[in-house]
Amino acid sequence: MNDLAAAHPRSIEVALAVRDALDRGDLQELRALPSALGYLRATRLLRDFQPQAAALAGRQAQSVAVLLVESGLWARYRGTDGAASPELHVAGPSAGDRVVVTSEAVLRALVDGGLAPEHAARMGVLLVDRQA
Repeated sequence: MNDLAAAHPRSIEVALAVRDALDRGDLQELRALPSALGYLRATRLLRDFQPQAAALAGRQAQSVAVLLVESGLWARYRGTDGAASPELHVAGPSAGDRVVVTSEAVLRALVDGGLAPEHAARMGVLLVDRQA
C-alpha cells in the first residue's frame, strides 16, 4: 500500500473507490493478464483515452499526467490537440500538469462510452487534480 501513497497522495482513496465500484458491479473487472500483456492492454487504453484526457485538461493545462493505480504506471499527454500520443512510463507529473488518478477498469468504461467522466468523478474512481 505504500507504493500507492507514494505515487499520488490520493491514490489509495481512488483505489478503494474502484474496488467498491467493482464489488457493486458499477465497473467491470478486467481479466488478469501476464505482465507483458497487461502492459500492452494498459498502453492501448491510454492511447484510446487521449481525447478524454485532452477534454479533462481544460484550456489552462498544457499537458495531463495520468496515473493508473493498479500498476503505478504514469503517462503524460503533451498538448491538448487531440493527436498527441501518451508518453508512457514517465516518472510522474511535471509542474503545470493536470493530474488524473484512475484505474484501467475506469479507462475501459470511459473509452467504451459506458461511463461519463462526471459520473466517474462523483463515484470517486476518477480524480482530476488541477495541477501538479
